[in-house]
Amino acid sequence: MVNMIHTVERPLALAARKAGIGVKNLIGSGKRPAQVKARALACYWLVGRLGYPGVQVARRLGMVGRALGG
Repeated sequence: MVNMIHTVERPLALAARKAGIGVKNLIGSGKRPAQVKARALACYWLVGRLGYPGVQVARRLGMVGRALGG
């Protein structure tokens, strides 16, 4: 089984780059439009497209699971 931390880094980096922010700014709280856009894109890719559990993705992003509907 592949460790989730290593496999989610690429989508997080891509989402951050697309929004014009660093990965460190993507993780944690913050409601600047670029952060919100990057987190939404990362969540869409990881949960919607790649099938990761929302609670695990939320935890990795420093969010509560409920924020992703989990």
